[in-house]
Order: sequence, then structure tokens, then C-alpha cells
Amino acid sequence: GALDQARLIENIPLALFPNWRKPLLISVIIWSILYFLTFGRYHFCHNNEFGWFPKDIKNGRMFTKYINKTCDLHALVLLAACYLPGTFAAYIQLVRGTKYLEFPGWLDDW
Repeated sequence: GALDQARLIENIPLALFPNWRKPLLISVIIWSILYFLTFGRYHFCHNNEFGWFPKDIKNGRMFTKYINKTCDLHALVLLAACYLPGTFAAYIQLVRGTKYLEFPGWLDDW
């Protein structure tokens, strides 16, 4: 009865985003890769010279400078990842010549 329905209603807020772990993990992995690429770019290959350039580490600006650049890149990559399935779907429809056939399974799951 009523008590079982009350428990279901109380658990509705907990089920708001049931599959949040996988996208968060992907986002954290992408951010980490972009951070290490940005760090390597400015510390190992600065001005097209290979070496170690630690001048920003001494000033303490390293984390804010690189985190800002990494967050910008991360936002652009995630935005592109959101629009990519729609682009794939449009090209698949153009190749098939119709919009009434089903999409592949990997595109439906994306």
C-alpha cells in the first residue's frame, strides 16, 4: 500500500541522475589529459625549444595559468562531444538517402 508508495516517492530525488558516474569519469579523464598536455607544452616545448622552463613555477602562477587554459579547452571539447552525435546522424542520413531507417546501436547509446 501507501507505505510502499511513500518510499518510492522519497527515493525520486535520489534517482534524478542515475547514470552520472560514467560521464563524470570521462570528463575527469579528458580534463587530466588536457592539463598534462598544457603543462608539457609550456614547460617542455616553450617557444619551439625543447627543455625545461621553470620560470612560472617559481612565481606560483603555474596552477592558475594552466588550470584556466585547461578549463577553456575542456569546455570546447565537451561542447564538441555534445554536437558530434548529431553530425554523425546527419551524415548517416545523407549517405542512406532517408531519415526513416534506424541508427546504429552505438549512435543510439551515445
